[in-house]
Amino acid sequence: MRFLKTLTLNRRAVYDSRVALTTENNFTLADSLSMVLPKSDTAISSPTVGQVRYNITLDEVEVYQGIGGAAMWRSLRFKEPSAITQQAIGTGDGTNTVFGPLSPQPVVGESGITWDVTQHAKQLIVVVGNVFQISGTNYIVIDGADIVIGAGAVGPYTTGQKYIQFTSAVPGLATPVVVLHGFDQ
Repeated sequence: MRFLKTLTLNRRAVYDSRVALTTENNFTLADSLSMVLPKSDTAISSPTVGQVRYNITLDEVEVYQGIGGAAMWRSLRFKEPSAITQQAIGTGDGTNTVFGPLSPQPVVGESGITWDVTQHAKQLIVVVGNVFQISGTNYIVIDGADIVIGAGAVGPYTTGQKYIQFTSAVPGLATPVVVLHGFDQ
């Protein structure tokens, strides 16, 4: 019978339990000390999914996450609340159905979820006058490239920018259209 022992990372010590690689390939820190993450700027030559780093340019802890070409550095969110943005995106005139662009633009969420314009719309609170609007029923989020001029739409629209498009014209008499966003941060 062979004796299996924990592989120590400190070759000079006979036994060092502070940092070890177990026989199950688990990296362990046994002491209540802190660990310094690798630091780099925003540019890194060949990141690998699962890497963790401290981005010295953005002052944020990041994880490289995703699948294939969709993999990207994503900041870890801490317990502090994110900022909610209140954006007045226009006023109704009885004919216009498209308002925007949204600022800030909706973010791409975690992998495993299809974050398309339908998901972006669900992360917004849209108020026309003093009436809450329901995503998918009263409005959608649409890319500037997909907006068809006509039916009250006024252009030009920017490809890659997200806009709010209502299913019917927003009432006239300068009815304000307000979007609250940042809930997806």
